[in-house]
Amino acid sequence: MGSRSSIPDPRSPLGRSSTSSSRPYTASAALLTALFVFVVPSVAIVTDFSVFRLLVAAVLAYALAVYWLDAAFEGACAAVIVLAVFNITASAVVPVTGGRSVRIVDVLLVGTLCWLLARRQYAPFSSLRKSGRLIVAFFLIFVLWTFLAGVVGNGPSSEAAFLYARAQFRYGLLCVTAALLVETTDVRSVLYPLVVALGGSLAFAVDEIFSGASGYPSHFGALGTTLQGIWPTPSLTSFPVDSSILYAGPPVGQNRIVVGMAIFFVPLVVAAVARSRLHPALSVAGVLGVVSVLASTADSAYIALCVAIAVVAVYWCHVVLGRYGLSRAQSLFLPLSMLVGAIAILWGIGAIAAGREEILFVQTNHLGVRLREYAVAVDVAARYPLFGVGGGENFERLMDRRWGVHNLFLANLVATGVPGFLAYVFSVIGATWLCVERLLRSGLDERWIWVGVLAAVLGFYAYAFWTIAFQRETLNAVYWILVGTTIGASWGGQ
Repeated sequence: MGSRSSIPDPRSPLGRSSTSSSRPYTASAALLTALFVFVVPSVAIVTDFSVFRLLVAAVLAYALAVYWLDAAFEGACAAVIVLAVFNITASAVVPVTGGRSVRIVDVLLVGTLCWLLARRQYAPFSSLRKSGRLIVAFFLIFVLWTFLAGVVGNGPSSEAAFLYARAQFRYGLLCVTAALLVETTDVRSVLYPLVVALGGSLAFAVDEIFSGASGYPSHFGALGTTLQGIWPTPSLTSFPVDSSILYAGPPVGQNRIVVGMAIFFVPLVVAAVARSRLHPALSVAGVLGVVSVLASTADSAYIALCVAIAVVAVYWCHVVLGRYGLSRAQSLFLPLSMLVGAIAILWGIGAIAAGREEILFVQTNHLGVRLREYAVAVDVAARYPLFGVGGGENFERLMDRRWGVHNLFLANLVATGVPGFLAYVFSVIGATWLCVERLLRSGLDERWIWVGVLAAVLGFYAYAFWTIAFQRETLNAVYWILVGTTIGASWGGQ
């Protein structure tokens, strides 16, 4: 099992700047992702073994591999991140009404967090920056309020409210785990496994697009038809995908969850390309994410991807101007970019107010439906201002609607009332500001990493503003892992 000496002291020259400490985590994540995405599907196609048995064998093989490589600790941490992306939990469950069961404790996540705490030997908790403590405190208040909303029971289902609260508690555990891991190793120990897992799931999804398992190739016109014609058969998605929870869940299918994962993935990869020697491989990986977004034909995804890429593009132009000695142009570029962005937003609002149903490549014909939905959500929050109606499906049941609120922030307002909503908003604002602060404080080598993180976070906000993101556990889990990464990087005043 991994020894204590494998974790470098962040106060040493090798602490936060070295990539060597992140290699066991990245390799472990790559191994587990390869087993899930390539090995298990391939063996399932050519043999008669059940997918469930293959998954059990894959997990055992992974555990034996990391133990044999003396990387049990690194393997457990990487597994937490990979399984969060694939939305899989090894959980303790309790039975509830109707013969169903509810996941109570994510055993691997809690066990890994306890392992991190037991091995922790560096900066004390008091050295966590005030901004980091405030983020954690506000989010804990929000989590507490989600449980109180279930206790008060203003909504039709307290069970749904408690399930929603349990999910928020899990996000908090993921955030703390990521923060502790970064504080004791390096920011890459979290980000690289996260990118590997996102890339693997997107590779699986893109295979489904062009293997004929869906009608999405038509969204690419003649090119899509051509690619579908030459795509290898059988492919990764040619086996019964409903045979286990892994392949029936979010990583499969060109659904809104996969699109959200692509919005996280693309800016992180684009930022990595700028400072990596693996330009071809990373560029191909970025294309996977773009293909996933384009195949979805989701206007909210287009907007969010543009926001994420714009952040990276603005910083890249800023660096290029400085490289060529254009200091005056460099100093003016950022404020001018912000001005152009503000003008574009105002122009879009004006075009919508004028009744246009399409702005550039974005359809706005559903905007009226969204605005009416938001008005209903605000009205519900006004009726239950202190504790809301509880999370989960309570809003749909209360208002007899098919879908929940297509806005993450308003969904939390309805779920927890004004106090919980404010706590959530303050935690999000604090996380965003801390990310900006890390970007401004870091050296050139680290700065590209924080550009990617900031772009991914802003892209998530843009996407969550127009979708039912509160139901997408994978997307929220990835977001809070990124927040935890930012908190951990600022630990001890670094």
